[in-house]
Amino acid sequence: MRPPEWEAALMNINRATDDKVDILLVDDQPSKLLTYEAILGDLGENLIKARSAHEALDSLLKRDVAVILVDVCMPELDGFELASMIRGHPRFQKTAIILVSAVLLSDLDRLKGYGSGAVDYVPVPVVPEILRAKVSVFVDLYRKGRQLERSNQELERRVLERTSELQSSLGALATSEERFRVALQNSRITVSNQDADLRYIWVYNSQLGIPAEAMLGKTDNDLFPGDQAAVLTALKRGVLRTGKGVREEMWLSIHDRDLCFDLTIEPLRGGHGEPVGITCAAVDVTERRRLEEALRDADRRKDEFLATLAHELRNPLAAVSHAAEVIRLKGPADSEMRWSQDVIHRQVDHLKRLIDDLLDVGRITQNKLQLRKERFDLRALLQATAEGIRSQAEQQGQELAVLIPDEPLTVSADATRLAQVFQNLLDNAVKYTRAGGHITLTVERHGNEVIASVEDTGIGISPDHLPHLFEMFFQADRSLERASGGLGIGLSLVRLLVGLHGGHIEARSQGLGRGSEFVVRLPLDGVAPMLEAVMTETVQEKGSMIRRILVADDNLDSAESMAIALRLMGHNVQTAHDGLAAVEAAERDRPDVVLLDLGMPRMNGYDACRRIREMEGGQRIVVIAQTGWGQEEDQSRTRAAGFDGHLTKPADFDVLEKLLANLPER
Repeated sequence: MRPPEWEAALMNINRATDDKVDILLVDDQPSKLLTYEAILGDLGENLIKARSAHEALDSLLKRDVAVILVDVCMPELDGFELASMIRGHPRFQKTAIILVSAVLLSDLDRLKGYGSGAVDYVPVPVVPEILRAKVSVFVDLYRKGRQLERSNQELERRVLERTSELQSSLGALATSEERFRVALQNSRITVSNQDADLRYIWVYNSQLGIPAEAMLGKTDNDLFPGDQAAVLTALKRGVLRTGKGVREEMWLSIHDRDLCFDLTIEPLRGGHGEPVGITCAAVDVTERRRLEEALRDADRRKDEFLATLAHELRNPLAAVSHAAEVIRLKGPADSEMRWSQDVIHRQVDHLKRLIDDLLDVGRITQNKLQLRKERFDLRALLQATAEGIRSQAEQQGQELAVLIPDEPLTVSADATRLAQVFQNLLDNAVKYTRAGGHITLTVERHGNEVIASVEDTGIGISPDHLPHLFEMFFQADRSLERASGGLGIGLSLVRLLVGLHGGHIEARSQGLGRGSEFVVRLPLDGVAPMLEAVMTETVQEKGSMIRRILVADDNLDSAESMAIALRLMGHNVQTAHDGLAAVEAAERDRPDVVLLDLGMPRMNGYDACRRIREMEGGQRIVVIAQTGWGQEEDQSRTRAAGFDGHLTKPADFDVLEKLLANLPER
């Protein structure tokens, strides 16, 4: 019978050996990591996964690991190189490294693996029982060594056994190791240790442009420019003081070269857990950062190009739109003339939507689009949007049904953007439904959300295309028979706008030729709408107030066609074709309203507006920007310059007429 003190000691030993240890699984393929995790899960240990050598090194800096299971074939550093790097650090001399390879390794490859510091090798496909047995052995050895301090002799014996096996192949292995050293020198990872005074005491694979031996015994103040050394020192002293690691990207000037490094700094701890130094892994990411900067620059130039393109397209569109409005205002016309007018209006509106969609997608992806939310009854907006598309559907020989409930559906949203969403969906339904087809807009309330569905009997959507339908520039069919597919950004824009409103959109179809359905879910506000719905406006009768208007635009066609249209509405109109002439005309004629282009010769629209405001009585003149520049920053700039409003070309004459009719008396 054992004495009681023996029993207590054995219980303490058992509790110690029951402590979990860390096992690091390193493989660039997630599926293989999941396989290892499933096989080794029964061991009850802590399984840590790393998908690259960089992630593995980052994990090793933060914890003590019992066993490392590493794939031989990986990008950046392969398993041999990673094993050699780990084994080169004194902290990991007793960590068991097991290599895994899907390729049958030659004897030389095996010797190379053992030479890099591995203690065993497992072929793929992995036999679960063998892998668990091997890992369990090394875990047990590690646990006993950590808790009972009795595994040192066993590990040393195993290393000696492996070393004796390698004696006959030292010549070939030396050549292989030289190749490894060259490969490591070409890698972009530098690992170093510094003591409590931040002097380098160990440097491995220096990629800092400074030899490792030249760094030993020195501090960052000795190696780098003063301002950069101060930042580095502050980071490292913070780690020493707090005992918490940090990760930062930093540019360093070395031998007249600017290099960017991804720094991971962790504390080195003494016997009682106190920080006694720091360890740092520095990865050269200069090339990646420069590529990112080049991409950002290219993206900025793209946005500038799109904005300029939109401006240049809107100027001729404005002239066409104004001319069509002049024809309409001239009075009755024969059926062919009215048909021509309708075609011009529809195609101008279509081009406007394409331009707006291009710019809106750019704004949303850069988080520059700001919603102007207000509470309103969604029913009025949906009814108005459907009526706006009805004539187009009837011309295509289609039947449009609108099913909207009687109860209010109050939302807090940007009415313009939601109208854009449903106009796009209804327009697509008309576009892809043949004559004789049916389109149905159904609106229902479900709990705290409203569900609006646009369903058609059109050409349908292939099951293969459904998952990609809302991707940017995706078009389901590019054949000539269906060449009206647009730019491939409309549905992507719809999804982005619905998402900004906290909603969700889903596309459904039973397949080609079987129609399609788009279902939009939006959160309800839960509060009764204001008395005046967002879509209702009080408009004075046309011609009830005659205005003196100055139209200033250097595009002669745009200016003259706008002037003629406004005269036909009953207003007194003058024109000017540059900024200075606009200021002189405003001072001479004292108009009620100035429609002012921004990009004009002699004086731009911003400066012209400021000059008008400065003249006597200039504050009483309503100055409205009329321009092809229509982005949020353009509108902010016109407000700052003193404009009363901002119209994007081509102007909507209904909007302009309402604006003029409702101007306050000044």
